Amino acid sequence: MTRPTTAVLMVAALAVGGWVGWSAARRQVLNRAQVLALMGLQLALVVQTLASLILLAAGHDAAETSTHVVYALGSLLLLPLLVGVPVRLGFPSSPGAPGADPQFVGGIEIKPPDGAGSADRFRAVVAALACVSLLVMLERMWVTWKSGS
Repeated sequence: MTRPTTAVLMVAALAVGGWVGWSAARRQVLNRAQVLALMGLQLALVVQTLASLILLAAGHDAAETSTHVVYALGSLLLLPLLVGVPVRLGFPSSPGAPGADPQFVGGIEIKPPDGAGSADRFRAVVAALACVSLLVMLERMWVTWKSGS
């Protein structure tokens, strides 16, 4: 965990949140590309959290260790709990085969909402707010990480 990687994650959360927020402002549902961006952000958070926990276990002296750990673990739960897009991992059928599912992307099936009901549009609003909340959590992780140790 370094301050530059946290800064990159903050910029990514701001970019994804702005993109999703723009869709929410236009009263649209999350599309596949936005869901993939949210999943990529979540994967980067997993890497960041594992790195910081490993460094803490190896003896890094954080300014506020317990607060840092709580924010690091909380950041992992934020997007899945709030956004909750149904995803299934597996292998797609071969292209052109009967029943081939065009929603598979690289072994990941993403099921965006079929309709554009108010609950599905609300998910884009929640995703944008989750990214803003993530900015706060990342900033707190930044502050609680003592540099120069």
